[in-house]
Amino acid sequence: MKKYLFILYNIVLISCTSSKTNPNLADLNIILASNCKIDSIKFSDINQTKWYNVKSKDTIKLYLDKPLNDLYNFWFYTESGKIKKQVWLDGNKVIIKGILDKTFQIDTVVNSTLYYESKNYISQYNELRKGKPNQSVINRFILKKINENIHSPFSLALGNSFLIQNENNKDQILKLKNILGKHKSLFKNHFLNVDERIESLLKIKNVNLNQYTFLNRNNDSAQISLSKNKFYLLDFWFVNCPPCVKQHKEISKSLDFLNDMNIEIIGISKDQSHSEWSDYLNQNKYKWRNFRENSNQKKLTSQLSIEAFPAYYLINAEGKILSIFNRFSKFKTYLENNPQKNKK
Repeated sequence: MKKYLFILYNIVLISCTSSKTNPNLADLNIILASNCKIDSIKFSDINQTKWYNVKSKDTIKLYLDKPLNDLYNFWFYTESGKIKKQVWLDGNKVIIKGILDKTFQIDTVVNSTLYYESKNYISQYNELRKGKPNQSVINRFILKKINENIHSPFSLALGNSFLIQNENNKDQILKLKNILGKHKSLFKNHFLNVDERIESLLKIKNVNLNQYTFLNRNNDSAQISLSKNKFYLLDFWFVNCPPCVKQHKEISKSLDFLNDMNIEIIGISKDQSHSEWSDYLNQNKYKWRNFRENSNQKKLTSQLSIEAFPAYYLINAEGKILSIFNRFSKFKTYLENNPQKNKK
């Protein structure tokens, strides 16, 4: 028989007073059905500016310095391990009901519009994609949702998704910039802020690799040299990035194709551990040039404001950025549709 653990988070907000309808409710109330023993819980917004660590009790009170309006991390430490959940929340006197087993499965959320807005967005987006619409239809949908959520950091998350799909479309990026301009400085320092990424995509036209020092497989300082009359695909990645390493398998099978198109791929990793990175390259028999960013030097990923990985930059021998992609399959489609641009 399941034992029910009632956890009441009492979050006292500066601008809020106790509820007139139910003064016994906390500002965030979590009711869990669980088969496992819960030792402690950690709670924080996505910026992780402050973590709240609490022991499992019938009633737990936390005091925060701002209202609920963000993406939140919940860590449940149980006898069988830790369970993480990220949830978009806003509102007051919020009630979350769910089941904690191997995951935290939320059944109901009361008094939080943002929670259901985020769920509805995913459902509507997936339904829209089923019809295989063109990118302009998808763009209008995402921009509309960003506008509707302009006073929430949820708009920043949608902005990141929009940028990934429109890296090479400056007209669309300008539309996003104008909409997010309504934020002013509201979310300037938020973890999901996209201002720098927008400015980078609008302004940066060239990559001067001579300005950067990298580390090679021997952990020695090195620079990336380019040959004339050739094109290069810069692959920004890191070892613990599942889509990165998954797409590398496709890259490995496409090396002859790239060579025929007069394109050399160069991996640039942001990994900090040389041994982890080098061992991974050796174990998986990477046959193309790979470098690692030097944490003590100026970073190319910072200069380009790359935050979503993988990221692929197609450049010529002079470093001019010809196109940007977030998936290798998109890059291959681009080449297949432009067969003469890079052909030997």
